[in-house]
Amino acid sequence: MNLPNTITFSRLVMTAAFVAAVSFRSAEGYGIGLALFVIAAISDFVDGWLARKMGLVTPLGKLMDPLADKILVSAAFVFLTEHKLCPVWVTALIIGREFLVTGLRQIAVEAGQVIAADNLGKWKTGFQLTFCITGLVWLTLDHMDDL
Repeated sequence: MNLPNTITFSRLVMTAAFVAAVSFRSAEGYGIGLALFVIAAISDFVDGWLARKMGLVTPLGKLMDPLADKILVSAAFVFLTEHKLCPVWVTALIIGREFLVTGLRQIAVEAGQVIAADNLGKWKTGFQLTFCITGLVWLTLDHMDDL
């Protein structure tokens, strides 16, 4: 497995660690979750850049990178909704759309085609990550008195 794909797969591990950290429902847990989320978000940009720069773009990377993004963003939106920082309908709409697109990508793969993320999708992911980071910062700061 090449470096960009390893970074992509590490994002899945960071997502699991993010969920575990915020599950502690403490300022420390939220702070650790925020740090993990930011690192995972940065890795989203790094893996694609490295893949293009090093000539290591692969069908696996084209499929797994957007999927890892969707899992990370979905986990964060569920968490933010649970804490009343995002309406349920917004989270349901985002998660539904994300997994509909993933399903369509899988159908394309089975037909022998891989659909890479386009610029509009990259902007959407950037806005979602920014919203999630803002919400996580808000929640972490809101619990600082607990330290």
